[in-house]
Amino acid sequence: MTSKTVVNRYLSTLALFIACLSVQGQPADFPPPPESTERAPGVVAGESIDFELNDSEVFPGTQRMIGVYVPRAYDGQTPACVAVFQDKLQFNFDTVFDNLISTGEMPVTIGVIVPPGKIPGTIEPGWRHNRTFEYDSPGDRYATFILEEVLPAVEKQTTSDGRPIRLSSSGNDRMIGGGSSGAAAAFNAAWARPEEFSRVFSAIGSYTGLRGSYAYPTLIHKTEPKPLRLFLQSGTNDMWTAFGDWWSANNAMVRALAFADYDFEYEFGEGKHSPSHGTALFPRAMRYLWKDWPQPVQPGMKSRNHLLKQTLWPNVRWTQLPGDFPGATLVRADEVGNIFVSTPQGIVRCDENGKSLAKMGDGVFRTVDSDKTSWLRTQGDGTVERVSPDGKTVREILARDLPVQALVESRSGDVYAAASGKLWLLRAGHEPQVVDEGPVNIGGLAITGDGNWLAAFEADTTRGFSYALQPDGKLEYKQTFYVLHKADADDSAEVRDAAAETSKFGYVYVATDLGVQICDANGRSGAIVPLPDGVAAVSLCFGGRDFKTLYVLGVDGHLYSRPAKNSGAAPFRPAVKIEARAG
Repeated sequence: MTSKTVVNRYLSTLALFIACLSVQGQPADFPPPPESTERAPGVVAGESIDFELNDSEVFPGTQRMIGVYVPRAYDGQTPACVAVFQDKLQFNFDTVFDNLISTGEMPVTIGVIVPPGKIPGTIEPGWRHNRTFEYDSPGDRYATFILEEVLPAVEKQTTSDGRPIRLSSSGNDRMIGGGSSGAAAAFNAAWARPEEFSRVFSAIGSYTGLRGSYAYPTLIHKTEPKPLRLFLQSGTNDMWTAFGDWWSANNAMVRALAFADYDFEYEFGEGKHSPSHGTALFPRAMRYLWKDWPQPVQPGMKSRNHLLKQTLWPNVRWTQLPGDFPGATLVRADEVGNIFVSTPQGIVRCDENGKSLAKMGDGVFRTVDSDKTSWLRTQGDGTVERVSPDGKTVREILARDLPVQALVESRSGDVYAAASGKLWLLRAGHEPQVVDEGPVNIGGLAITGDGNWLAAFEADTTRGFSYALQPDGKLEYKQTFYVLHKADADDSAEVRDAAAETSKFGYVYVATDLGVQICDANGRSGAIVPLPDGVAAVSLCFGGRDFKTLYVLGVDGHLYSRPAKNSGAAPFRPAVKIEARAG
């Protein structure tokens, strides 16, 4: 056998091998099911309406054409459910809707198509395309655009036979879906506003590094489950670019959703970055997403997050307490668990159920002293004072002209205050003493439940510092120890307060824009507990009976509460040994 023959046979074998690989690597065919390709006998097509939306305030300067699909089953009287889609009419959703509505497998649903906006330049033919900015950016901006601008504009339309468009305002009646970045937009909106969008369809979702959606698997692991139902699709041949691996990213999403006990289904095939598989699955996805409607979608109760399991009862969520405290800055509890809310009009004492009982003077209520005989109050002129329990008698001045941003007292009676970019030690009979000049803008201070460590969180970063408390009041062994999460659109976690619990876990709770973040004894934010409607947290404390109720003041001026498994730390409560492991 000649060398040429050997080479030819080798090349033939190699070509056959490559051909086999090519066949195996080709995406499978995904023929759409019958309910996706044609309407059943007797099912009449609906009507499509298009209109321009060029006056957005959320995305100023953008131009786009909104599409609306109105099924024939819509009567013009009963508000319809809503399904928002990005980009264009895809997944043959109009035909699928008509068929499934006719069989009662989904409610009467009006489809709304929201293509990305574009902005004209002053020099032709330049355009700025907004697709990735609008779709791939986490946060509530896109949801706000849909809720406050798109849907109200849709309701101004009428069908050709005069039926007005009336849309349900219930989040349980709203679905949002899309493909690629449109899927990321759908998840962004539902994650930011789960009370407004309860059902999500995601095909070949861009949970990658296009912008910030790559963070969702981590956030899903850490965040208390939200009332969402989801259907996800991707494929082994999905995109793999400088921005990330779509296949791996969707797998990470599925793993995270399973970890957090979400109501979801998924199917992954061998397809490329194409809508074909999503289109084939769309009827099945709609049956799943709308099953049991109008029963509301429920949040998962069995998240595997150990911080959530060790701190909160999953079947009891936030209660909004009575009263309204606009502009309030701080909530604290006294030694019997009554709640004090500091407002611009003064300090209001409330019972454990949030009912206002009495006004307790001006200033800001900081804490009851370690000996329970007085409490600490700060005034607008920078005075830090100990006052009688009724707030009427000033017993001692600890500092003057000190613009306190945060304050905490140890069990030994040492008072630590953050002011003017410094940490101060305040002791009776002594001048205020600077104990650290490092943290620039402290938003929250807390002393851990064992009394050993001072946690100081910067307001305008995602950092928190840990200090070892010394018998002489000094601070030692400072480390940039804590790390928090932030909203994608923000430059910081927006810390406004902190508190600690007395348990073997050593957890510290931080009031942030994302809600309450719970940090473990090793400094990691391991749980995020949003407030209702995504309200930012302003202040928090433990109070009520046995100090096992968590109270949080929202930026909306409302007070929220929920029972906790562990009691809160305070200078007048005993210390508990922390048994955390290094990890």
